[in-house]
Amino acid sequence: MSEGINIQNDEEIQKALEEFELKDGADEARKIAQDTKPEKSSRMADLVIRYSHGYIKDKRQAEYVLLVFVFLTGVLSAFLFFSGGNKNVPPQNDLINESLNKTIQNSDDFK
Repeated sequence: MSEGINIQNDEEIQKALEEFELKDGADEARKIAQDTKPEKSSRMADLVIRYSHGYIKDKRQAEYVLLVFVFLTGVLSAFLFFSGGNKNVPPQNDLINESLNKTIQNSDDFK
């Protein structure tokens, strides 16, 4: 079917191929430029990388460290909030009454 077609000598086809290559090359250059655009990293991630003394190498590791830190902080806060303290504390009124009674007894001694 393609035996009688000679693409090498057809100038119109050659021009079309050259235009296609130019457009395709420009599209590829644009894609490469978009892919190599530097990502904005957060200041917190930068601080974690800087103060890790070389243990954390890139932004992704720093973000994981921050995520673990937030999780642990939340667990600790929930534990402290829901622990509620000691429930067997004597009522404050009893302590006040005892101290008032002692004060009254001491004042009776001076009369």
